[in-house]
Amino acid sequence: MNLKQIEYIVAIAEEKNITKASEKLFISQSALNQQLLNIEKELNTPLFIRANKKMILTEAGQIYIDYSKKILELKKEAYLKINNLNNTSSTEINLGLTKERGNQMLVSLYPTFHQKYQDVIIKANEINVKNQLIKIKNNELDLGILTITPDLKTNDLNFIHLANEEIILCVPNIKEYTKDYKEYEEVSLSEYKFADFITINKDSTLRTIQNNLFNKNEITAKIIFETESNKISYNLVAAKLGVSLIPESYAIKNEKVFFLKIKEHPKWEIVVAYNKNLTIEEKYLINLCKNYWNRIISSN
Repeated sequence: MNLKQIEYIVAIAEEKNITKASEKLFISQSALNQQLLNIEKELNTPLFIRANKKMILTEAGQIYIDYSKKILELKKEAYLKINNLNNTSSTEINLGLTKERGNQMLVSLYPTFHQKYQDVIIKANEINVKNQLIKIKNNELDLGILTITPDLKTNDLNFIHLANEEIILCVPNIKEYTKDYKEYEEVSLSEYKFADFITINKDSTLRTIQNNLFNKNEITAKIIFETESNKISYNLVAAKLGVSLIPESYAIKNEKVFFLKIKEHPKWEIVVAYNKNLTIEEKYLINLCKNYWNRIISSN
């Protein structure tokens, strides 16, 4: 029995499911199941009852978990004392974030992270997607939280899926734009080819998606405003200045705006990108990101 195995069993107990635990630990389900079988063979007793896809602790399993948590807490305490003794600096996570939504996410999850890892410093860097990928490749960033399209996924980096998000059409809530549609009804973007468009800046992933949609629908878009902010796009639509394609998480209910689905159902993927072995602290941060995006997407 070693510390890594202890962490594995504790994760299974916390998640009550092998699949969820393997995702949390970033290892395959089969590898985690084999680790469990090895420990149960070593102890000559089962630690879990397998029932309806749930992993329920046996009496022996509960004893194992109780002492395992004590061991892990002692490890954390020992490392902290050694760091203090050596007067070493706290662990740092150099984190890349996209503008606007990256900060929203970090503000939401950081209190939980800080409560568990008070000695870890997060250095947040607001950088566009393409420059984040370059900095990750050059090991200038530990992690990057990105919104990407498949063409940006290269084999020389690692990517962890957080969520998929649909891009929708936001229009002023007046008859000229809503026509006879019901909100969130599917439409062809070509029906708005003569509208004034409010778009994201040219170097963004969203602008690439927008341009692809314009090309597919043979639209020569009349762009009246470019911005780095989806919130600004939303507010300009509310002011009846034009229409905009926005991520669905920005589709906040408002009597001044109206939302429509695009027939192509364009999506982008929210991911974590990295180029090294992940630390325990980084894995925990990634899990917080997953939980955050699960909440955001499920609420839409």
